[in-house]
Amino acid sequence: MKVQAKYIFLFSLSIFLSCICNQLFAQKDLRQGYLFPFSYKVQIPLADLADRFGQNNSVAGGLLYKTNTNWLIGGEASFIFGSRVKDGALQKSYIFNSTGNITGADGFPADIFFFQRGFEVTAKVGKIIPMLKNNPESGLLLQLGLGILQHKIHVDQRNNAVAFLQGDYLKGIDRLTNGLAVTQYIGYMHLSRKGFLNFNIGIEAIEGFTKNRRAYNYDEIRAETEGRLDMYIGLRFGIILPVYSQKDDYFYN
Repeated sequence: MKVQAKYIFLFSLSIFLSCICNQLFAQKDLRQGYLFPFSYKVQIPLADLADRFGQNNSVAGGLLYKTNTNWLIGGEASFIFGSRVKDGALQKSYIFNSTGNITGADGFPADIFFFQRGFEVTAKVGKIIPMLKNNPESGLLLQLGLGILQHKIHVDQRNNAVAFLQGDYLKGIDRLTNGLAVTQYIGYMHLSRKGFLNFNIGIEAIEGFTKNRRAYNYDEIRAETEGRLDMYIGLRFGIILPVYSQKDDYFYN
């Protein structure tokens, strides 16, 4: 974990220094105003998270303020959802009978499904580094973020009343986990000169320094007190609604 944390720090530092250096050559008097990004992400779990969940998806919405020197400051909230739970202890627990099924209150196998659910709330700062002379508001986008990451096992009982999947019993197996998280993003942002085509696409990495917040895992018959490193890396695509505070009354040479 120490080696991974070292590379995370160096990657974050390199993005930050790139933004600072680029500021020395920033073009002035570009448009400024608010950007409303709406994004979809496909994410692969890494580190401790890979032992619990498979690939997941995320939808996000946010608010960014764009300065006239291409700096972006704001925040974002994401809803995380996935359909693959890999937690081996859960699959071998008392929840399942000898035939591998879950018995409902009527004595028959119940249709119970396990999913991943979670969210991320992040404050972000970033910089657009122009790549095209005729559009200095589009180009390489570098972002850093700091916030909260949470995930848990969601149990969908489909109207089956299973006693040991209710109330406190459910809390004893859902692995509710959260903690501080940092994010890094590198990609391309396009802000149209006419405002009709605005999007971004790139790679995002998330590192969460988390802990299980439940007092006891009933299925494992133990308290999970150790810290975790929960990581994602994924492809992100988003559309952007801009609301500028001044008219686009300039032109590019």
